[in-house]
Amino acid sequence: MRRLPTLLAAFVLLTTLTGCKSTQKRYEKATQLEAQERWAEAARYYIDVLEREPEFAEARDRLEVVGANAIDDYLAAADAALAEGLPDDAILELDNLDALRADADDVGVTLAVPADYADYRGRVQRQALVVLLQEGDRAEQAADWSEALAAYDRALEYAESADTEDEIREAQGRVHLKWAQQEVEREHYRGGFDRATHVAEYVGPDHPLAREALALQEDALAAGTHYVAFLPLAQTDAARRATPRDLVRDLNDVLTYDHWAAPVPFIAAADPVQLRRELRRLRYEDVILSRRDAADIGRVVDADLVVAGEMTKFESEERNIRNRERNVKLRARGSSRSGRGSVDTVFVEQTYTLDFDATVEYRIIDTRTQRVLDQGSVRASASERLKRGVFDGNWEDLDLSGSQRELFEDTDRLGREELTNELVDELALDVAERVYERLLREIP
Repeated sequence: MRRLPTLLAAFVLLTTLTGCKSTQKRYEKATQLEAQERWAEAARYYIDVLEREPEFAEARDRLEVVGANAIDDYLAAADAALAEGLPDDAILELDNLDALRADADDVGVTLAVPADYADYRGRVQRQALVVLLQEGDRAEQAADWSEALAAYDRALEYAESADTEDEIREAQGRVHLKWAQQEVEREHYRGGFDRATHVAEYVGPDHPLAREALALQEDALAAGTHYVAFLPLAQTDAARRATPRDLVRDLNDVLTYDHWAAPVPFIAAADPVQLRRELRRLRYEDVILSRRDAADIGRVVDADLVVAGEMTKFESEERNIRNRERNVKLRARGSSRSGRGSVDTVFVEQTYTLDFDATVEYRIIDTRTQRVLDQGSVRASASERLKRGVFDGNWEDLDLSGSQRELFEDTDRLGREELTNELVDELALDVAERVYERLLREIP
């Protein structure tokens, strides 16, 4: 215990010496850079030294000298950039100058600039603004939309008034609109639609450009929308034997009313009532259709594309089963068992994990060519911890409490129904997302 103060003092001394050694190395690096007339880099090292040792007088003195030289270099570089017609580069040099002054000020060293520096920077910014607006206009006239937007974006940084900002944003909106118009003219309807969305972001929804963009989007939708017949999913024989009753019917209902009927740009669903009527007429209900038959159905309802598919697999598994015996009375009458009254017996309260796993395969078919444009499979699963009562006999002969009776009547059944609904919702969502993604690929 007596050695603790000594050890602590030694640790503090070692830490101090290590810090001093590190600071000294930085100071030596600063002097080396200064000797090479790399003024800005040397100044940075002197600032680093003073951040660690604010009382390092020699570093402070040297920072004042090399900092002044660095300021001169930045100003000279800005002048050179202006002479070459690159005011944007000149602004970058002045930004570096301002950053160095701010960092030096944080360690108590003021680096002076010429008295007219603020006016000088303002003139440079105005020149940069003019040059960038000219660059943007040239790129716009050349239909180089990305370059035009980049120039206008940089110009916005130098706008000195709200009116100038509004003019630049209008130019940006105009570029997005022209770009969108070009996409639509090239029959890239989705690209044009998406590009037109940006116009209102710059000019507001009530601006004439925004209204023009909205009209363009309507034209793109009218020209590019595909009509799709979403056929009800069928089942393979193996899946039908394993699938809970009504699961596929419920899955089709969720797909039809929650997903296929949802508005998606460039996708219009054929009337599901008409589809089912045609399927009944042709005796195709719950039948796995060939691509030719699916295409025939699509043509009947004037669809461009058909989505057909079936559930190919359904598996359920019970695992992690835990049994707990419960003592109850058996309601038994007559002398064959225990005489008059009730007798003791047990039933098992069983807790287990139920897993559902299902796979749906789909095909997207061109009604005109009968060609399969895309096909794939979607898999979803659901899991739940459930309870049920197990008794080797007629459980209704047991004298059960209300909660015990629920184990035989409702708990397991309701849990399975809830799990089935969870699987249906998950599978429908996954199928819809995959199919819509593939459908939109068919729309330029």
